[in-house]
Amino acid sequence: MKRDVTLFFLVLLCCFMALFSCHSQKQDADGDVDMDSSSASSFVEIDIGANLKDSGEKMLLSDLVEDVEYIKLEATEASIMGIIYSLVLHNDHFFVQTLGTDAFSVLIKVFDRTGKFVRNVGRFGQGPGEYRLGRGICANDSLLFINTNWSHKVMIYNWRTNRFLKAVPLNGRTVENILCFDNNNIALLPGANFVPKTNVEIDFFNAVIVSEDGVEKMVSLKDVSRIDTTCFEGYQNPSIYRVPYQYGNEYHYYDDVNDTIYKILPDTIIPCYFLNKGVYKMPLCDFFVDEKYFDEGRNYIQEISFIETDSFLYMDFSYNLKKWIVRYGKSDKTVVCWAQEGRVLGKTTHFVWGGGFYNDVDGGPSPLWGTLDGGKYICAYISQDNLDAWSVDKLKSKTVKFPEKQQQLIKMLEEYGEDDNPIIVLYKLKQ
Repeated sequence: MKRDVTLFFLVLLCCFMALFSCHSQKQDADGDVDMDSSSASSFVEIDIGANLKDSGEKMLLSDLVEDVEYIKLEATEASIMGIIYSLVLHNDHFFVQTLGTDAFSVLIKVFDRTGKFVRNVGRFGQGPGEYRLGRGICANDSLLFINTNWSHKVMIYNWRTNRFLKAVPLNGRTVENILCFDNNNIALLPGANFVPKTNVEIDFFNAVIVSEDGVEKMVSLKDVSRIDTTCFEGYQNPSIYRVPYQYGNEYHYYDDVNDTIYKILPDTIIPCYFLNKGVYKMPLCDFFVDEKYFDEGRNYIQEISFIETDSFLYMDFSYNLKKWIVRYGKSDKTVVCWAQEGRVLGKTTHFVWGGGFYNDVDGGPSPLWGTLDGGKYICAYISQDNLDAWSVDKLKSKTVKFPEKQQQLIKMLEEYGEDDNPIIVLYKLKQ
């Protein structure tokens, strides 16, 4: 089952994952945000630009994790998989996107909380009820939503019965991520890839909440009058992200255009945090010029991800060819930064691979960014493709806070076979 995985998909895997929620903002003629009193009272500015200095303080995984568990996914003829492309944990089920035989054949498999295989959902293809190039998934108690950029639709299945229900047209929108709610509303998050300049406000700047029938419920309209859109000509492929995460059983997402974190509820979108990057914010149009994006991108904060708890908001990003973790204290408003050396992906890129929290929980590598199951967990995967990072010798060389868990992990690794499915590592967050 071992598969060759391109660097491109490893970057996507790190950056992709999981989910979030927020209220609309009204704008005045000058382009300033005019929020209602409930939104304004909780809207917080975090000044990263003024505090981007390496404190030298090693950030320990045990500072935000209170427990860890290991779930080995059952390997049957129907459930065997390659690399995990993305993962959703909703209540007691895992929904796993895994790459098939090529970059376009993304398969979706369901396992229960113990790792027992339940079923495959849907079917790969281009016919009725089939999907190709799944760009993201979301699940509630009975439905699975699949964002298919190939067909510009959200496919909806009853995952308990594997019955295809309907396809919701995206009406020309290109959607990077989707979120779903118990009332079956869907939040569509724009991102990389969008259509020509005439549709830029619709397709690029705004998150949208629609019903399961595709009826628009809410748009997070932003004023773009003070944004230089002269570079938005024709079909573009900017690397601008709407990064989702979960906290407090609610969806959140970060918009790289205006550096705002939003909370998305079933019927409304609320701004929560503004990240002031100062001089470390890349000018928007530089995203569209390869020479600037790749050659000068290292001078700016890039590829940002989040983990939020009751006490802290953690941020992870690349800057100056290093990996940075920033910890924002909600009570004392302090900003603490830790910079680490990483592996630069390619000769002309600013992507930095590696870094993360120092894993003093079980001794493994730092887990992935992005939260699962309403913000209760962060996770890691163990598969044939990354066994070197989880070598038993490396684990034994580390002193950890959970030695009994480390011994359990070592035993599982020693028994891990060539044809086994991945092991999911769930780190439970302190709240």
